Amino acid sequence: SLRWVIDNAAQDAYKPIAKLRLARVLVAQNKTAEATKLLDESYPTSYQFLIEEIRGDNYVAQKDFDKARAAYDKAILTNTNNGKGNEFIQLKRDNLGLAAAASS
Repeated sequence: SLRWVIDNAAQDAYKPIAKLRLARVLVAQNKTAEATKLLDESYPTSYQFLIEEIRGDNYVAQKDFDKARAAYDKAILTNTNNGKGNEFIQLKRDNLGLAAAASS
C-alpha cells in the first residue's frame, strides 16, 4: 500500500510521508539497505527530524551504535516541533549507552 502511494498519489504531499513510513517498515523487517536508500532521497526540510530518527533506528538494526547515537542527536537538534517527541528519541539514544571511546 505504501509503495502504491509513493508511485501513484495524486497529491505529492503524501509521498514523503509514505516513504518514511515504508522506511520504518523496512527497518522493522531488517531490510536496512532498502531503508537507507529511501532515507537518502530528497525530502522537505520539515521532515529532517523524522528522517534522522528512522536513520538512527536503521543504524541500530545494523548494530552501528555510534552512528545511531549521532543520528538520534541530530534528530533532537533538528526537531522544529517545540521538542515534542524528543523524550522518546532520547530514550532510544540513552538505551545505547555511552560511545565506546567515551566509556574507556
